[in-house]
Amino acid sequence: MQLSYTKCILQSFKEILFVEKHRQVQIIQIKFIILLALILIIFGLMESIDSISALTTNSWHDIFTGNINSPFAISVDSRGNVYVADTYNDRILKFNNNGKFIMKWGSYGNGTEEQFDNPSGLAIDSRDNVYVADTYNDRILKFNNNGKFIAIWKSNAGYTEQQFDNPSGLAVDSRGNVYVADPYYDRILKFNSYGTFINKWGSYGNGTVQFSSPSGLAIDSRDNVYVADTDNDRILKFNSYGTFINKWGSEDSNSEEQLDDPEGVSVDSRGNVYVADTDNDRILQFNNNGKFIAKWGSYGNGTEEQFNSPSGLAVDLRGNVYVADTYNDRILQFNNNGKFIAKWGSYGNGTNEKFDNPSGLAVDSRGNVYIADSYNSRILKVVLNN
Repeated sequence: MQLSYTKCILQSFKEILFVEKHRQVQIIQIKFIILLALILIIFGLMESIDSISALTTNSWHDIFTGNINSPFAISVDSRGNVYVADTYNDRILKFNNNGKFIMKWGSYGNGTEEQFDNPSGLAIDSRDNVYVADTYNDRILKFNNNGKFIAIWKSNAGYTEQQFDNPSGLAVDSRGNVYVADPYYDRILKFNSYGTFINKWGSYGNGTVQFSSPSGLAIDSRDNVYVADTDNDRILKFNSYGTFINKWGSEDSNSEEQLDDPEGVSVDSRGNVYVADTDNDRILQFNNNGKFIAKWGSYGNGTEEQFNSPSGLAVDLRGNVYVADTYNDRILQFNNNGKFIAKWGSYGNGTNEKFDNPSGLAVDSRGNVYIADSYNSRILKVVLNN
């Protein structure tokens, strides 16, 4: 239809030019018609752009010539390279931001620096060093961005300052200090970038500095540490020295400040805190002092504001919030006020917009979204064209 309009306009141009080409008044009319035609053409192009899908997906399982098996963690460095904890294959994979395979390291075992057993946590510091939570080997390993081993701390499960039991949650602050959620010993441990122990806090319980299976970690621009204290149904905030600042949440589903098994926590550039309130099937937003701002979501799979056990969270530089709606096998995007923007995915494995238990999420500096499609054993990249 738009093409026919354009042809009609062009035909009119020819007729006017032929009949009236020597008359100055008609030249003004021609200029007016040309301007009108350009407006119509541009309008038509804009409509065509608007009809394009809001996203483009790219499956890296199909690009990578190996097999990925249940990836559970994903992270992006300052250059846009993507690192994947290929959990059940006991290795780390590195891709560029177009899914081109760069390198891999790791194999099953517990003897050397390049052996893993179910790595499930990843973090990257400002120098693009890669930290791996080698979960079943009860240790943390550090590599440079080419996979060269730098440091290890510490193997053999235990309760000393450099021992863990199934660590998974990892976060790195602006100074390169590394924080580890040690869920079985209900504590947080802090190390410098070389693995030297600095501090620890927490024990089992529900007091001010106590935890019950802490999982998610997030760090704001001032290096305050937010902990998803999962089995205590709350969020705790500490400074970088482990000094308690605030807490909010208790078990329930009725009020804005009650949580039920929160797993994911993320902080935006303004210090707002987003919580995946997993068993309440909703997302909550707080300011950095724990004051409630907004909530959205309820149990279900029909509308844009229904979830089924949301787990992974990521926030881009504009404050848009991405949610891994795990049991609904889809990803949803909201603005920082909880207004729905887009969703993609449904259960399956045939196309690039099918998921099976997506869990890990990461967003790069350009707003590209990377998804660990765990049970389909692949990584997908979503480009938001608009």
